[in-house]
Amino acid sequence: MNDKDKKKIFVFALASFLHDIGSNISHTILPFFITETLKANMDILGIISGFEDFFYYFVQAVSGFFSDKLKKRKFFIWLGYALSGISKIGFAISSIWQQVLGFVILDRTGKMRDAPRDAFVSELSEKKERGRNFGIIDAADNLGAVIGIILCFILLSYLSYRSLFVIASIPSLFASLLVYTAVKEIKIKKKKKEEKKKIKLKINKNTKIVMLASALFNLGFFSYSFLLIFAKDFGFETSIAPLFMLLFTLATSISSIPFGRLSDKIGRKKVLAIAYSLWIFSCMGFILANQNFEIPLLFIVYGLVLGAKTPIEPAFVSEISEPELKATTIGIFGMINGFCLLIASTIAGILWSSFGKTTPFAFSIPLAIASLIVLSFAKEK
Repeated sequence: MNDKDKKKIFVFALASFLHDIGSNISHTILPFFITETLKANMDILGIISGFEDFFYYFVQAVSGFFSDKLKKRKFFIWLGYALSGISKIGFAISSIWQQVLGFVILDRTGKMRDAPRDAFVSELSEKKERGRNFGIIDAADNLGAVIGIILCFILLSYLSYRSLFVIASIPSLFASLLVYTAVKEIKIKKKKKEEKKKIKLKINKNTKIVMLASALFNLGFFSYSFLLIFAKDFGFETSIAPLFMLLFTLATSISSIPFGRLSDKIGRKKVLAIAYSLWIFSCMGFILANQNFEIPLLFIVYGLVLGAKTPIEPAFVSEISEPELKATTIGIFGMINGFCLLIASTIAGILWSSFGKTTPFAFSIPLAIASLIVLSFAKEK
């Protein structure tokens, strides 16, 4: 890798670092802005959180396809950061929850940057450097998240939610400008025309089992926004919310690599079963909690769930899917999960408003148990 390419990797890492500072300020306070400032109930929070999760998966599935088709990478990256920055200004000027929903969708549309950026980095890197380069960007991403949450904790006592949203927009807009000015578009070699082969969409039985297990689980895996509101209702001040975000973010970051290594030794299926079991334990903990010290511990467990689940699910699906349809299968898997998460947060909001804050957790437990039963029929490759 030459010096120019190393510079591009550094720019991508710096842009990711900057964006995640603002993003984590925004994501920490958004649930409270919706429920406190805009006076929306938990049903509305559930709908907004659900759309946030759905568009996260939908946009990533679509943007990679169009990036390949148009032979463009840079355009999707800088525009994605810009849209995320603009959305935070949108939150600051929103006066009704419907406006927030629109800007949440705009923010998630900004995720169009991820797949093209990862492809860009992969194309810049030699095989022996690829893991290191992705590791640099991931480390920058996690560092930005931690700094953003700490800044939110410090500033929350002095500034309004709207002021914080404006501040949060600055790093993302700067990241967009940085990529636009400091990175040149990569030339994507066009493959020689070959005879078109008709590939039928085929998802094997084993993959369907894993998809079903994941779908059942995600129908009860509602947004972290509910956990933050739960902590507030339990008696914690809103100003403490960033610390809870920090706890589960650190738990996720620290545990993801060990869980990945564990899955290499004992199999993806068993680690997924651990993730699903930890969520059952977490739900029971939130239902039965009666002491303040229990809440931070439960946020750590939630972070462990994400650390075990998020990287392992797509890896498992990739390994057991048809070789010529890996990308397509992962895209379908993501779309199904996104739709299920939309339903999960919507149902959680309705249950919370109608029957109380512990009801969504009670609803999740049988779904997680069902997912474990279905997962038991899956086979490792």
